[in-house]
Amino acid sequence: MKLNFRVLHPDLLSAFVEQFFSRQDQSYWTLSSKLRRLIFEEIAASYTPGFIFTYVWDFNQVSDGEFIKAMVSLFEEKLWKVHFIELEASLSTRLRRNRQKYDDTDTDYDAADAEIMEYEDFLLNSQGKFDHSEKYTRINTTNLSIDQVVEMIEEQLAI
Repeated sequence: MKLNFRVLHPDLLSAFVEQFFSRQDQSYWTLSSKLRRLIFEEIAASYTPGFIFTYVWDFNQVSDGEFIKAMVSLFEEKLWKVHFIELEASLSTRLRRNRQKYDDTDTDYDAADAEIMEYEDFLLNSQGKFDHSEKYTRINTTNLSIDQVVEMIEEQLAI
């Protein structure tokens, strides 16, 4: 795998903020949002060769779209090229993968499953809304390995 970019995964931010506030506390969301914005601002201003940010985007939420638009503007103002990679997988695949990431821990699998299930009320797929854009790639990862997905992304980005 050549994809050697820095990655900000929501779990990294969540694990940090959850040391101080629960997800049910508004302070959790306020701090998460401010930290994410600060991290983005610093990365956009840096000479980092590339950056990957993963985000669970509810396409029914106007605020999610506004957040994405603001982050894209932040990077494009600094002359970064922005490309969206939408990864989708079946619910059973997402549940299996989520459990696998906790295999070596004492994590309650029911709680891990609930974490995935809470997103089932969201519209998680763009449903082709951006398929016409050259800045956008959609990949169904249900039957693909991580290496296969990375290879597809590298080809799409000509890395």
